[in-house]
Amino acid sequence: AIVVEGQMDVIMAHQAGTANTVASSGTALTDNHLKILSRITSNLILALDQDEAGQKASAQIFAMAQKYNFNLKLARYPENCKDPGELIARDPKLWRKTVKNALYYIEWLLEKNLAKYPEPDIAEKKLIFYEILPSLKVIADPIEQNHFISLVAKKLNTPTESIALALDRVKTEKSAEIAEVATLKGPSKSDLALGILSLYPEFDEKYNLYKKLAGDYNKDKLKEFELLAESKYQGLSQEELTKEIEYLAKFLKKDQQEETKKDFARQIADAETKGDRQAVKELLKKLQQTL
Repeated sequence: AIVVEGQMDVIMAHQAGTANTVASSGTALTDNHLKILSRITSNLILALDQDEAGQKASAQIFAMAQKYNFNLKLARYPENCKDPGELIARDPKLWRKTVKNALYYIEWLLEKNLAKYPEPDIAEKKLIFYEILPSLKVIADPIEQNHFISLVAKKLNTPTESIALALDRVKTEKSAEIAEVATLKGPSKSDLALGILSLYPEFDEKYNLYKKLAGDYNKDKLKEFELLAESKYQGLSQEELTKEIEYLAKFLKKDQQEETKKDFARQIADAETKGDRQAVKELLKKLQQTL
C-alpha cells in the first residue's frame, strides 16, 4: 500500500495508475490505521510531503510500524518536487517509477544525510550516525536491525561493533519518542532561513523571501532567528552557506505552494461530493498548470 497525506494526492495517484494508494488525512496515521493495513499487506510505501512535518511523521510511523513487522519504504522525489501531487501533475510515469524505486527507511535516512555530507569527515560522520541512531534502535526484527547496522557501518566506513555499541548505549522508554527526537533537533527550517537571510541579505536578492516571511514575526523573534543561524552556520565557507540557503529556499518555496494546493483539494472534494466530474477534471487540469 502507498500512503499519502491528503485526498487530492489519493485522487491523482489513482488517476496515475497506483490504485493501491490511501490517505492518512494530513500526517496523522495512527496505530489503528497500521493495524488495519497490516491485515491487507506487509509492505508500506510512505509518500508523504518531504517538508519538516512530513519527515517528522515518517519517523513516527516508522517507529509505530515495528509492532506490525511492516517492510516500510519511503518514496524519493526528484529534487524539484516535494510531494506526490506535484510530481504526478508533472509526470505520472515518473511518479510510478518513484514508487517502484522507494528506499527502505534507514536507506533513505542515509541517502539524505550523505547527500549533505558526500565525503564526511569524522565530525560529520558522527552527525550522520546520531541522526540515524534513534531509528536504528527502534527496529524490532533482529535480522532487519543487523542488516541496517552493517549498511550504516559500510556507508560510514565504521566498524560494525562500534555501531552496535552505540545502539546499546541508547536508553529510552518509548521507541516512538526516540524516532521523534531525531526530527525535533534545533530550530525549524523556516526559522533558520529567516536568520540566514537577515544575516546575509545578499542571498535575498536571488530568492526574494525575507519580506514575504518576516512580516509574521516581531523584531525580537527575528533577532532570535539571527542568533540561531549564526550559531549553526558559524565557520561555513561561502560555498557551503550558498548550498544551505539553496536547500532552505526550496523548502520554503514548497511551503508557499501548500495553501494553493489545499484550496484545490477543497474545491475538488466539493465537486466530487456534488458528483460534478467535469469540474473535477477541470480543477485537476488547472492544478497541473499552476504547479
